[in-house]
Amino acid sequence: MKFSPKSIKDSLVIGLALFSMFFGAGNLIFPPKLGLECGSSWTTGFIYYFLIDIGLGILAVFSMIRKDGLTHRILEPIGRIPSTALMTLIILCIGPGIALPRTAATTYEIGILPIVQAEPDPVSLAVFSVAFFALVLLLSIHPGRVVDIIGKFLTPVLLASLLLLILRGISGPLAEMGDPLTQSPVEDGVLNGYQTLDMLAAILFTVILIGSVRDKGYPSARDSRPVLWTASLLAGALLFIVYGGLTYLGATSGAPWSGQAHSDQLSNAALLVNITEGLLGRSGAVLLAIVVTFACLTTAISLVAAASEYFEDLFRGRISYRVLVILVCLVSCLICNLGLTRIISVAAPILMLVYPLVIVLILTSFLHELVPGRLPYVLAASAAFLVSILSSVSEIFPSGTAAAIDGALPLSRFDFEWLLPAAAAFLAGLAIARLRAKADQPLDEIEC
Repeated sequence: MKFSPKSIKDSLVIGLALFSMFFGAGNLIFPPKLGLECGSSWTTGFIYYFLIDIGLGILAVFSMIRKDGLTHRILEPIGRIPSTALMTLIILCIGPGIALPRTAATTYEIGILPIVQAEPDPVSLAVFSVAFFALVLLLSIHPGRVVDIIGKFLTPVLLASLLLLILRGISGPLAEMGDPLTQSPVEDGVLNGYQTLDMLAAILFTVILIGSVRDKGYPSARDSRPVLWTASLLAGALLFIVYGGLTYLGATSGAPWSGQAHSDQLSNAALLVNITEGLLGRSGAVLLAIVVTFACLTTAISLVAAASEYFEDLFRGRISYRVLVILVCLVSCLICNLGLTRIISVAAPILMLVYPLVIVLILTSFLHELVPGRLPYVLAASAAFLVSILSSVSEIFPSGTAAAIDGALPLSRFDFEWLLPAAAAFLAGLAIARLRAKADQPLDEIEC
C-alpha cells in the first residue's frame, strides 16, 4: 500500500493517541528517579528501561496487529477456558480493578494537591474521583471517537507541556550529574521498565486502534496494517524522546534531592514535583498538574473503552457498551477512594502472577506459524506461571525455602527468573511434539 495524504494523517493521529495511551502517570514518575539513581550512567539505565517497557509494549502491539486485534488468537494455545479467564483477569487488572482507579488517585495526589497545597483527605478525594470519572465517562461513551479525541485534542497539550519542561531542564539544569547511586544501572533500568506493565495495556490499546482504523475506511488487514505499523513506530519514537528527556532531568536537576531520594525519604512523585518547581518556580506546579491530568485522562479513556468493549463481546451484546462504560467508571471511582498507596500494594502480587504469563504468550505468538500444536505453549506458560507463584510466595516469606529457590534462579535480580524455565519448557514441549509426530508417522514414510 502506498501512503496517501489521508493515510499519513491517520497514522499521525493514531500514533499520537497510542503515545498518550502508553504515557500514564506511572510512566511519568519512573524515569526521573531512574536518572537520579544512575547519575552519569543515565543513558545505560534509560536504554534498558526503554527496551523492557516500550520495547515489550510495541512488541505486543505488533503481535496484536498480526492477529488482527483478536486477543484469543494470541492466548488460544493454552485453551479456550484458561485464555478467557486470563484475558478477563488482564482486563480487570488494567481496567476497573487496578489501573483505572490508579489514574484518578495519581492525578489527585500529584496533580491537584501540590497546587492547592493541601494534605489528602477522604472527602476531597471522593469529590475529585466523581468529577474525574464523570469526565472520563463523557469522553469514552462513543467508542468510535476515543482515538480521535485523544490523538487530535488531548495528546498535543500533553506533549507540548512535557517538551516545555524537558527543554527548560536541558537549557538550565539545577545541578550537574553526579556519580551513580546504584551499583547496576542496567538492573535499575530493567526493574523500572518491568514495573510499568505496559505490555498488558498494549493488548487492550491495539484493539481500540484497530477498530478506529477500520472506522476510518481501511476495511482489510492488508490496508490497515501499514497505518498501524507507522503509528506504532511514531509512538515509540515520541516515547523514546520524552522518557529520555525525563531521565536526563532526574540525572541533572534531581541531584539536589539525591540524599533524600536514595534513602527513600522522598517518593518518586515528590521528586518529580520538586524538579518541576525547581526549574519553573510556582508555575511548575501548574504545568505538572496539566501533564499529570492529561496523561492520566488519556490513559483512563483508553482503558474504559477497551474494558467496556471486551465485556460487551464477552456477554455477546446482552449488556450494551454504554451501560458497561457507566459500570466500569462507577467501580473505578469506588476503588479509587482506597487511595494510591493501598491500590498499589494490592496490585503488586496480582500483577506479579499475570505479567510473566502474558509476556510468554506474546513472545511465542510470533512462532504460531512455525510451531503448530498446543503443547510447547502450554508447557512454557505453565512454567512461567509456576515460577511466578514461587516468586509471590518468596515476597510474603522472604526467609523461607521459596525465597531461597527463587533467588537461586538465573535472572532473579531482574525479576525475570521465569524466563529461562519457560524457554526450557517450550523447547521440551517442541521435542515431545516432534517425537509424537514421528511415532504416528506410517512406517513407509519414515526415512531410513
